[in-house]
Amino acid sequence: MVADILTVMWKEWRGLFRQSGGRGLAAASFPAILLMAVVFPWLTGIDWLEDPLSLAACVLIPTLFAVLVVPDSFAGERERHTLPTLLSSRLSDRAILLGKMGVPVILGLAVTWTVLIVGWLTVNIVHWDGQVVLYTPTIALADIALSVLMASLASAAGVLFSLRAATAQDAMQSLTVALMVPGVALAGTGAIAGAALGPRLRDVLSNLEFAQVMLFAVAVIALLDVVVLMAAAARFRRDRLILD
Repeated sequence: MVADILTVMWKEWRGLFRQSGGRGLAAASFPAILLMAVVFPWLTGIDWLEDPLSLAACVLIPTLFAVLVVPDSFAGERERHTLPTLLSSRLSDRAILLGKMGVPVILGLAVTWTVLIVGWLTVNIVHWDGQVVLYTPTIALADIALSVLMASLASAAGVLFSLRAATAQDAMQSLTVALMVPGVALAGTGAIAGAALGPRLRDVLSNLEFAQVMLFAVAVIALLDVVVLMAAAARFRRDRLILD
């Protein structure tokens, strides 16, 4: 099982960086990486290590890599007419599904954690005051947990849309909308609630501890992970995909 997953991941890795694919991915993601790794830590200073500011990188970067990489997983194979060959192999359904998800998850996590390390170096170099400052334990744990969950969620959602889409471009557009709409809706709801409740809402939020909020967020995202992964597994049917 593990060997089969690694086989699919190796195939995906070679396909991702074949010809100019790797350069295109680097060019598309570089501005966001530069902002999160250098610019924001430079501007915010110690707050980057002690406040939940770095959580933005743990949400945006795994999502960005999922949007750029995952839509090609099945829809791209369908466009290139290589999907029947993959589906007729001895590889199990689970190995193919997890192998397709594995590369964007690992790539997104590797870049995210690199950004966090570079951000830490940036803060300590630019705002040096005679001693090394580290991420607080709560922020560090939150960064790790949120990045893992977001990488898994975005990749599972990407695979689900890629299974259904006729082209990789269609899958990318659907995935982008699906990932953006909840964020926009949440921001809009927060703005409306803030305007309606005003000081009362601020009093409630001020009484909540960051750890409590993060535990709730982690539980919700973990549940979404399971639901989306189960939906992708249910959608993955060899006979249906071959006919498509």
